[in-house]
Amino acid sequence: MRIHQVKIKNFHFLADAALALEDHTIVIVGRSNSGKTFLSE
Repeated sequence: MRIHQVKIKNFHFLADAALALEDHTIVIVGRSNSGKTFLSE
C-alpha cells in the first residue's frame, strides 16, 4: 500500500496542512523512546 498525500485539518495548532509524499519517502512512526532517532543516525 502506498500513501500519496496526507491532509491535516484543525489538529492542535494546524488549521490546514497538506503533505505530498514522493515515491522514495520513508515515514517512521513510533512511541517515545522506541528508537526512531537511532535509525536516522
